[in-house]
Amino acid sequence: MNQVIEKLFVTIITLKIFNFTKSRIERFYCFFNFISLRLEDEKRVEMEMLEEIRRLERERKEAEARI
Repeated sequence: MNQVIEKLFVTIITLKIFNFTKSRIERFYCFFNFISLRLEDEKRVEMEMLEEIRRLERERKEAEARI
């Protein structure tokens, strides 16, 4: 995630050098922020799925132990 933030700052500096207007930079930042949030959501969902898989594995082992 830190690399993504670094790339954002480099890009914003580049946009400033090439005289992009403030509104364009703000739109770019909003879009970038949206993409970052989507990536965080995907990671959160992936972690939840892994937790569910672990829980099911634990339940399966407990059920096998009872048999």
